[in-house]
Amino acid sequence: IGSGTDSDEKDELTYKWEQTGGNDVTIADAEAASTSFEAGPGEYSFQLTVTDPYDATSSTQQTYRISEEPNSGPEANISE
Repeated sequence: IGSGTDSDEKDELTYKWEQTGGNDVTIADAEAASTSFEAGPGEYSFQLTVTDPYDATSSTQQTYRISEEPNSGPEANISE
């Protein structure tokens, strides 16, 4: 999906990815700085919340649109 951020103070940060819209998908690792998901065509929204050891948080949201893959059928030709 993307990645989190670093702390200027080099604090250990925790990450939480949540799906906020679209058909349900499985987030590969919802507690990693960077993660991914597999999905079919559609629109999917996610929120990433980053927390430092002092419980200060920052969140951001992103929507991804996956289009259907264009596919043209094969064309068979017989020549003499």
